[in-house]
Amino acid sequence: MRRLVLTLLLLLAPATALAAYTSSSDAVTLSSPVTDDAFLSGTNVSISSSVLGDLFAAASNITHTGTATRSAYLAGENVTVSGSVGWNLFAAGSSVSVGSSVAHDAYLAGQAVTTTAASVIDGQLRVAASTATIEGTVAGDAWIGAETAVIRGTFGGDLTIEATTIDLSGATVTGTVRWTSPNEPNTTGATLGGIEKVAKAPQPTGSDLLSWITGVLSALLLGALVFGLFRRFTLSTTEVVRSAYGTSLAWGLLAQLVVIPAAILALITLVGAKIALLIGAAFVLALLLAGVTANYLIGNQVLRWLGRPAHDGWMVLLIGVLVAQSVIALPVLGWLFGLALYVLVLLPSFGAILSTLWKQRQ
Repeated sequence: MRRLVLTLLLLLAPATALAAYTSSSDAVTLSSPVTDDAFLSGTNVSISSSVLGDLFAAASNITHTGTATRSAYLAGENVTVSGSVGWNLFAAGSSVSVGSSVAHDAYLAGQAVTTTAASVIDGQLRVAASTATIEGTVAGDAWIGAETAVIRGTFGGDLTIEATTIDLSGATVTGTVRWTSPNEPNTTGATLGGIEKVAKAPQPTGSDLLSWITGVLSALLLGALVFGLFRRFTLSTTEVVRSAYGTSLAWGLLAQLVVIPAAILALITLVGAKIALLIGAAFVLALLLAGVTANYLIGNQVLRWLGRPAHDGWMVLLIGVLVAQSVIALPVLGWLFGLALYVLVLLPSFGAILSTLWKQRQ
C-alpha cells in the first residue's frame, strides 16, 4: 500500500489545477470535446468525446467510448469502458467492463469485473470482485482477488491470484503465477513462466482493495459535488483553518462535546425529537463538508512538502483523498493514523465551518 501511495503521488504531483467542466442531470451525454477536467453525474452518463483533463463520473449507468487524456474515476451500477484512458483507470460498480487501452494502471472493483480481449493495460492491474474474467493484455504485474477468477489474458509480469476457484486455461504469463486457493487451479493450455502456491497472497485481500477503491471514489464524488457547489466556501474555510488553527480546533471539539449530548437530551420529549433530527441532520451535513475541507487541506500540505506551489484546484482535492484513504488503509497502524487525521484535520475543519457560518449570520 505504501508503494501505491508513493506511485500515486509521483503521478499526481506535477499536475496543475484545471478549471472544471461539470454536468448533472438524469441523462448526461458528453459529445463535444472538453479541455478541462470533467465531473459528470446522473442516472445515465455517456462520454463519447475527448476529455483533456481528468474524467470523474458517477451514475447508475456509465458508458465511456471517448478519450480521457488523463485519469478516469468512474463509479456506478454498470460501468463500461471502451474508450481510451491516458493515465490511470479507477472503476467501481456492480458490473465493470473494460475493453480499451489504459496507458498506466487499472484499479477495478465490483461484483462482476471483466476485461475483454480488446483491452490493453500498459501498467499494472488490480482487481477485487466476486467474479473476475480477465482477457486482453496486461504489460505489468497483476493482482486479482475474487471468489471466481477466470484468466484468459496475456501478462508481461507476475500474476498473483487469491480466489476460491481459479481457471488459468489459455492464459499466457511471462512471469510467475502465485496463487492462494483451497482448490487447485486449472492450468490446461496455459503458458506460464512459473507457478507456485503461497499460504497468503502478498497483497491486500480483495475486500481490503475493494474498500480502498470504494472509499477513494466515494470521497472523490462527494468532494466533486461539494467543491462544485460550494467552492468559494470550501476555500475560505481552509484559510480559516490555516490562519486560526487553534480556534478552529476548539470550535470542533466544543461542537463534539455539546451538539451530540444536546441532540440526545432533545430526544427525551416528543417536540424535542424533531429538533434532535434537525440538529443531527445539520451535524452530519457539516461533517461531510468538513471531510471535503480536510481532504483539501491534506492535498495542499502534500504539495507544500513536495515543494510544489499551492493550488486551489481539483487536483489538490484528489491528492488529499488518495493520501487520506491510503493512510487509513495501512495495516496495523491504519486506525491510529485515521484517529490522528480525525483529531488534527477533520475537527479543525469542522470547527472552521461552524465558526465561518456563525460569523456570516452575525
